[in-house]
Amino acid sequence: MNKKKLLLIILVLLVAFLVRLFPIRIAHWWDETVYLQNAEVLFSGRTNYNEFSFRPPLLSILFFLGFFIWHSPILASILTAAISVLAPLFIFLIGKKLYGFMTGAIAGLITAFSPFIILNSNFLLTDIPVVSLMAISFYLVLFNDRKLFLFLSGIFFSLAILMKFTAVLLALIFLFYFFIKKFNFKKILLFSFGAFLIIFPYLLWAQIQFGNFLLPFIKGASMVSVKNESTLFYFLNISRAFTILVPIGLILWFVFSLIQIKNKKYVNIWKDLIMLFWIVLFLAYLTYTPHKELRYIFPITIPITILASQGIFLFFSKFKKQYKYLLIVLFAIFMLINVVPRLIYIGNLGLIDYTETDEMKASFYIKDQMNYDGIIYSNHNWPVFAYYSGAKTILIWPNDERFYQVAKEIMKYPGLLIIEKGIQKHPTTEWLDENPKFNFIKRQGNIFIYKYSPVY
Repeated sequence: MNKKKLLLIILVLLVAFLVRLFPIRIAHWWDETVYLQNAEVLFSGRTNYNEFSFRPPLLSILFFLGFFIWHSPILASILTAAISVLAPLFIFLIGKKLYGFMTGAIAGLITAFSPFIILNSNFLLTDIPVVSLMAISFYLVLFNDRKLFLFLSGIFFSLAILMKFTAVLLALIFLFYFFIKKFNFKKILLFSFGAFLIIFPYLLWAQIQFGNFLLPFIKGASMVSVKNESTLFYFLNISRAFTILVPIGLILWFVFSLIQIKNKKYVNIWKDLIMLFWIVLFLAYLTYTPHKELRYIFPITIPITILASQGIFLFFSKFKKQYKYLLIVLFAIFMLINVVPRLIYIGNLGLIDYTETDEMKASFYIKDQMNYDGIIYSNHNWPVFAYYSGAKTILIWPNDERFYQVAKEIMKYPGLLIIEKGIQKHPTTEWLDENPKFNFIKRQGNIFIYKYSPVY
């Protein structure tokens, strides 16, 4: 790779990192505060709340380690953006290794500048960091004649699992790859040894802590089980997740593949099969899962962008040289245009978003003005209140109409009750206002704070 290409790659990654990092948000929402709270449990010894029983630990561990450098959620934002920007880099390297430089470059640019990927890279979540770890692991395993790389591939595979449990499905991709490439037992053992070194301590901890080393995986998969979208949700939203270039590229790839098969010039069969198996496997699992959010689709980022990029490259290659360069320039312009709204957003908001949510303001009121260190009960956003208030937090569950039958069992001790008006959860403000055990204290936006006394 010449110096000009290397400098261009560095520039692309720098821009990709900056649009992922900024604006740095002061306010964080539900899942983000869980990973921050779990990090505080490790760093500060908090005992007020944690979700280690069903959340993957790695992101919180990275925050915990980062806190030794700077104990601030801003450091967590920097770490998340830095890990996330590795995804386009290693997707480029995978595409280059399997299909060639241009395919890798197109896939890298799509990953670097897709608005939805950028948005989710700004959140303190596992969805994009896990793509980076999966990409590193898969890239390393492609060097099947390098013992050290196979060992490291196993390590990053387990790190991906500890970042997001769904990544365990990648094991089937690796098994398929081992079969196609006719890995011998020693190579598989080397990969497995690397994976075992990382995953075993966590499984041992889970066995000791919960009595079942599989409990976090089982519990994590079952936590959100309410059907909220149609069965075809992910198929219908591929362009929103990865830009319109990906479905167009996939169509082009399919057409050119058929032409190559017809002309008996299909040379990428094993590579395409692995990519297709990867997409089908994860989409089947995600489609089967009742609760769907578009960010859950990211485990297919690697294969779907690479196959689409191969289709785009094959399309480019059919044009004369001068037109080919024009198409490449137009592609680059299209990707940059995708970033413009983000740049405008950052320019209008500033590098740091100082906006505080009502949940934060309510938590700070409880912590700083009330100097409260008792129990908080909440039927919604309880991790947010736990993180920002530092108070022991107990979730109200069930939070439907069954609550009224089991309220005494849930709320055994005096404390504060925080509820959000406007959501279909119980108890309601109307019921609380009529119940002498609850005394209204303060309203912050749609957040209502009550003092609770079991005996009156």
